[in-house]
Amino acid sequence: MGTFRHPIITRAAIRTICSLVLPFVVLVAAHGSAAPPVQPAGRWPRSFVARNGATVTINQPQIANWPNESSVTLYAAVSYLPKNAARPTVGTVVVEADTAVGLRDRLVHFSRVAVVDTNFPQLPAADVSEIVTVIERIVPPEGRTVALDDLLAAMTSQPVVPRNAAGLKADPPIVFVSKRPAVVVNIDGSPVWRTVSDNPLQTAVNTNWELFKDAKTTTYYIRDGRLWLAAPTLMGPWTRSAAPSYEPAAGGQRSAAKPAPPAARGATGRAPAVFVSRQPAELIVLDGEPIYRRVPGTASLNWVSNTDSDLFREGAAGTIYYLIAGRWFAAPDLTGPWSFATQRLPADFSRIPLDHPRSHVLASVPGTPQAAEAVRLAQAARTARVNKKGLRAPAVEYDGTPTFVLIGDSTVARAVNTDRDVLKVGTRYYLCADGVWFSSATPTGPWKVIGAVPGSIYQIPPTSPAYRVTAVSAVEDYEDWAVFETKPGYSGTMVAGGTVVWGTGYAYPPYIGGTPSDPTYFQRPVTYGAGAWYNPWTASFGRARVGYGPSPSADLSARLYERWDPRLVQPADRLHESSGTAGGAVGTTGTAGPSVPAGTTGVATPPAALSGGESLYAGRDGSVYRHRAAGWEKLQNGNWIGVRRASANDAPILRQLDDDAKTRADASVRRRVAVSVRDDWGVRAASYRPSAAAGRPVP
Repeated sequence: MGTFRHPIITRAAIRTICSLVLPFVVLVAAHGSAAPPVQPAGRWPRSFVARNGATVTINQPQIANWPNESSVTLYAAVSYLPKNAARPTVGTVVVEADTAVGLRDRLVHFSRVAVVDTNFPQLPAADVSEIVTVIERIVPPEGRTVALDDLLAAMTSQPVVPRNAAGLKADPPIVFVSKRPAVVVNIDGSPVWRTVSDNPLQTAVNTNWELFKDAKTTTYYIRDGRLWLAAPTLMGPWTRSAAPSYEPAAGGQRSAAKPAPPAARGATGRAPAVFVSRQPAELIVLDGEPIYRRVPGTASLNWVSNTDSDLFREGAAGTIYYLIAGRWFAAPDLTGPWSFATQRLPADFSRIPLDHPRSHVLASVPGTPQAAEAVRLAQAARTARVNKKGLRAPAVEYDGTPTFVLIGDSTVARAVNTDRDVLKVGTRYYLCADGVWFSSATPTGPWKVIGAVPGSIYQIPPTSPAYRVTAVSAVEDYEDWAVFETKPGYSGTMVAGGTVVWGTGYAYPPYIGGTPSDPTYFQRPVTYGAGAWYNPWTASFGRARVGYGPSPSADLSARLYERWDPRLVQPADRLHESSGTAGGAVGTTGTAGPSVPAGTTGVATPPAALSGGESLYAGRDGSVYRHRAAGWEKLQNGNWIGVRRASANDAPILRQLDDDAKTRADASVRRRVAVSVRDDWGVRAASYRPSAAAGRPVP
C-alpha cells in the first residue's frame, strides 16, 4: 500500500512506441475493428474497463497549461473500482500529451499520452499500473479528447505569447463604396483573354467574375447570376443587357454557339453598380445612407448597421474604422484616404459586448481575450503521420520547360511556371503539397515523401509567394513514416501585431504563359479582393457574402490533409476515423455505484461511490477535492474533510480550485453557445454569443 509515483516517461520513448504501434493499429482498423462508444467530449466522467476487469473512471480534466499550443499538461481525479467490488478508490493523475485541434467538431485530440505523476495512497502499485495502462494505452483515440471550449476557457487567464510573422505588409487596399447593390471586378493585372475557334466571345481567365468580351463589337459583359450587364469599355458605364449572342456556359466555360435562354434574357432586378480594378480591391456596400447605432457599453463608438462590412465610427462624424483581412484601416470619411490603424484603435473597441452582432471583430482588437484566443488557435499546428512508401505526390505540370528563379538573396530557387510550390536547393528539388514535403532529383519527379527539409527553405521571406511553405515542418522521420506539423499560415491565417490576419499583404504578380488564344494563368496567394473576415467559430477566414464573384461563400482556408488517402495520411485530429482500439477498452456510461451523500464542512463523510454525478477535482497537491455549498472538501483517509481558507498551506490550492471551478462553468456556457451557433445560426455567425436581438446573419 502507499503512494505510487509513476516514473516520468520521456517524449523520445513515447515517439518510439508510437512509431512501432500505430501502423499495427491502423492495420487492425483496416480489417474492421470498431472502437467502443465513448461519451461526447463535453460529457464527464468517462469510464473504461482495465485488463484485469476493474473499471477506471476519469473525471473531467483540469487543464494546467498549453505551452506553444502543441502540448498540454492536465490534472484529473480518477476512481478505480475492482471487479466485483462495492466501492471505488479515488486518486489523482498528472498527464502530458501532444495536442491537435479539430475545428470542425471543436475538439482537442490528445496523442503521445503520458502519465507523469500519480497519487493513490490506498492502492497497491499493481492497481496503479492498471490505471496508467488504461490512460496511456487502452483509451481509444476518440476517447482522448476534450472540448475545444474547455481548453480555451482554461487558457483565458493565462497570457499568450504571439509569434508574430515578420515582414508582413499592412498597406491599405483600394476601397470602393456603394450605397446600392454593387460588385467589384478584380482583375489580376491586365485582362488575359481566352478564345475558341468560330466564337467571337472571349473570356477573361484572371478575374473573380465571369467577364467576357465580344471581339466583333468590343462589348464587355458580366454575368451576375441570371442578370447580364454590358459596357462599351472595361471601365464602364455598365448597364442592363441581353445576353451576348454566343452565350457561355456557367463558370466561364463556353458552350456551342446558341441563343441565350429566355431566363437570362428576361432576368429581372436592379442592375448593381460595377467597380473594376486591376489590383486587389475591397467593397463596402451600404443599403442607402449609413445608419449609425451606438455600441452598448462604449462611450462614443457607433457601428454601421446597414452593411455586411465591419464598419465603425467614432461618434456621428469622427474617424471611420474598417476591418478587412484582419487589418483595421481608418479614414476621416468613407471617401478615404485609408491608413493602417490596428495599433491605434480607440479603447472603446475592446468594450464591444460579446452578444453584439459584430463582436467577432474583437479577435482583431489587440489585447482582448478574443484576440489572444484567436492567436492561440492560429499558432496551433495540425499534425499528420504520412506513409513515406505508399503516398504518391500530386502531378506537377509546368508551362513549358521548368523555370526556376532565386528567391531574393537566398540559395533557394522557386519554380515560376507551375501552380505548385516547387523549390530547388542545391541539386535537389522539393515539393510542398497539402502539408506534406516531397523531394526528387529532377523537377518533374518521381517524388518521394521526406522527413527532413533544408533549413534554408524556412528563410523564405513574405515577399515571395512561396512563403506559405515555411509553415510546414517535418518534425519526425522514421523508415516508413514521417510526421509533419502545419501551421494555419500555410492556408493564409497568420499572426501579426498580436492579432490574426489573412495573407501577407503582398500583391504577388501572377504567372501568365501559354499562347495568346489559349493563355495559361497561375494565381498567387492573395490578401485582398475576397472580403476576408475572421470567423471565431471556425478559427479561419471566410469570404464576403456578396459582391466578390459568383463563387459560393466559403472558408478561404482549405481543410488541411483532407485530400489525402486516410490510410496513408493520418492527421492527429482525425486519427479516430481510421484507427481501431489499441486495447480491450469498453466504454461505459453508467455510474460506478450509488451517489455520494452531501458532506458537512469539518465532518468526515464516507466516500461511497465517487463517479457518476459527482464533480471531482484534482488538487495540485495530489489530493482529491469536491465543492459543496459550504466550501471545498478534501478526501483524506477515505473521508471528506472540510478545508479552511485561513490555512497558509491550503489557501493557494483553494485559489487554484476556485479557478478550475470557474473554468468548468465558463466552458459549459461556451459549449452551449457553440452548439447554438452551429445548429441555429450556421457557420457564418458573426457574434461570439448571438442573441435574438443581434439579428440572424445572412446565410
